[in-house]
Amino acid sequence: MGIDPSLTSTGVCVLDTDTMQTHTAQIDGHHADCHVGERCRMIAAAVNFEITRSPLLDACDRIEVFIEDPSGHFQGYAQDLRVLYWAIIMDLEGDKFLYPTIHSVSSATLKKFVCGRGNAKPEDKVVAVLSKFQHMIPEKYIVSPETKGGMSAYKDMYDAVGLAALGHCYLGGDGFTKLQQEAVKKVRTLY
Repeated sequence: MGIDPSLTSTGVCVLDTDTMQTHTAQIDGHHADCHVGERCRMIAAAVNFEITRSPLLDACDRIEVFIEDPSGHFQGYAQDLRVLYWAIIMDLEGDKFLYPTIHSVSSATLKKFVCGRGNAKPEDKVVAVLSKFQHMIPEKYIVSPETKGGMSAYKDMYDAVGLAALGHCYLGGDGFTKLQQEAVKKVRTLY
């Protein structure tokens, strides 16, 4: 599965690599009235709930999570992304039914995998995911420039789809380019 942590809207994509079916969600993180730690725990719990309610988990013999690592230099409230990242990991690892293997993916690696270059803009990632992995996105989440909220309406969920596809490639899936296979070599397994 792919998880794109965000304090505004965290993206989640559960992928069954045998059937290529997905369960996707974008979780609202607007809990501005909460303390940062509580806000992050609420988002992490919602992520775990969304994952565990997926019917695709029944067929899984193992769970591999590919989560975007908030690496880089953050200032102000953006520093709280690291708190959210670890809150999600701790919540998943604490779930006695999941026992996931966690893989950390840098933003540059996701961009390189999806767009072919590590310095792509968010809009470039949206367009790339919609063109390369549209088969993994439920129809109700397919957008165009005319969609309310524009092309970025579900950008975090699209990043999660990209992370799930990257995970499939990492685990030996077929149909990926040499450049995509090179990008996944930078993924690291936590612990």
